[in-house]
Amino acid sequence: MGFAPRLLTGAGLTTALAAAGAGAALAATSGSIEVSTDGAHVTKGTYNFKSAGCKWGGNAWDGYVAGTFSVDTPTDHLNGKVDGYGWTKLVQADSKRDYAFSTCLSGRDVLLHDSIALQACREHWWSDECHVTTVRR
Repeated sequence: MGFAPRLLTGAGLTTALAAAGAGAALAATSGSIEVSTDGAHVTKGTYNFKSAGCKWGGNAWDGYVAGTFSVDTPTDHLNGKVDGYGWTKLVQADSKRDYAFSTCLSGRDVLLHDSIALQACREHWWSDECHVTTVRR
């Protein structure tokens, strides 16, 4: 009797990795994301690598982010991006208040992105102070 190796795919691979203790390496498709800088922060932030509203083409998705950007100066801003693309401005504050955001972050060259990032920035006359949070699937 010989041993025949078997390639695991789909649920079998996920089960095998979890049983081996490697399940933590598999990130969620969606979850919470928060970022803050001095006086500006995201609350109730969510991300989704496979949001139905961000599907394009046959089987491809842009990244999705939503939440509330709270600021205490009128010059703060919030940016977002997928993978290594440039930043897209999501909110440019014009007063001290809460700003709701909900958007698809486009890359349009892959079926499913590997990372989604949010960047909260406080503008100063000498430069911007920015902090970034990145989630990976």
